[in-house]
Amino acid sequence: MANNEISIIIGKRIANARKQKGLQQKELAEALGIKQNRLSNWEVGVTPPRADQIVSLTKILDISSDYLLGITAGGSDVELSYSKQQLIEHIKAADASEVDKINQILNIVTAEQTQKKDALA
Repeated sequence: MANNEISIIIGKRIANARKQKGLQQKELAEALGIKQNRLSNWEVGVTPPRADQIVSLTKILDISSDYLLGITAGGSDVELSYSKQQLIEHIKAADASEVDKINQILNIVTAEQTQKKDALA
């Protein structure tokens, strides 16, 4: 794959993720500390973001770097967003009592989701 093709893929994925987050170019550019025209150039594939900017993009847009770089497809069950990756790291570092607390919280969230689904049905 040519560098320009990669830039176009990255740009499309930035634009799609930004729109899914409900952000305007100006808002994302401000969050990244860059000018809007630079973000626009990324989104149309003129230039790709630097490595440090990719890290910032994954955090702000809650996407994985693999997705952003075109390594994985969007919506894949294997794909983990940045926040999900961080959650996994917290769980790995947790001791047994903390894991129990996390499980209790997840059980509550799951029960609430089930109640919402049942209410909609």
